[in-house]
Amino acid sequence: MHLRIFCTIFLLLSVCAFPVYFTLAIGIFAAVWFRNYYELIPLYFLNDMLYGAPLSHFFRFPYVMTVIAFVLVLGSIVVRKQVFENGQLGRI
Repeated sequence: MHLRIFCTIFLLLSVCAFPVYFTLAIGIFAAVWFRNYYELIPLYFLNDMLYGAPLSHFFRFPYVMTVIAFVLVLGSIVVRKQVFENGQLGRI
C-alpha cells in the first residue's frame, strides 16, 4: 500500500515537472504493476489541463493523455484478468 501511495505522489510530481514521455512511462509501469490503478486517470487529466493543446495530429482534441489513461487502465484490467486470475500463467 505504501508503494502505491509513493508511486502516485511520484507520478503527480512527474506530471508537474518531467517531460510527457517520462510521465507516460511511469504511468504504464504503474498500470501494469498495481491492480486497478484508477489514480492514473485524474493525474493524466491534470496533465492535459496543464499542458494539453489541441494539435492537428489528434483532430484538435486536447485530452489525448486522458484517453491514453483510460486505455491503459482498461487494458491492464483485461490483461490482468486474462493472464493472472484465470490461472493460465505458466500453462502451455
